[in-house]
Amino acid sequence: MLLQRLLPKKRSRGEILTWILGKLELQIHIEEQSRYTEHLAISQKVSYDSDWLVDFVIQLKLCLDVRVAEIVHYQDSHGRELNFQAQIQQAVWQQRVHTNFLLY
Repeated sequence: MLLQRLLPKKRSRGEILTWILGKLELQIHIEEQSRYTEHLAISQKVSYDSDWLVDFVIQLKLCLDVRVAEIVHYQDSHGRELNFQAQIQQAVWQQRVHTNFLLY
């Protein structure tokens, strides 16, 4: 996983890593950490007006043992949000209802 290359080998919960690339700031906040998973918040802040480069925050769940990353939440600079976890839970619930309907 390429994201792991940005992170130090030894990291702890609550740690904030910051990179400043010209007029762009990238931050990774380690929100939760356990043996097999980590929850990260990645934010980008742009210090100038741009039509194609906007501020955003992405929350990721990293499954370290299987090397998979899942986007849990996204918010852009205009306040638009996408909550992927809620959409997935709703889809699972609908699938269970459909399965139960078929069984009975």
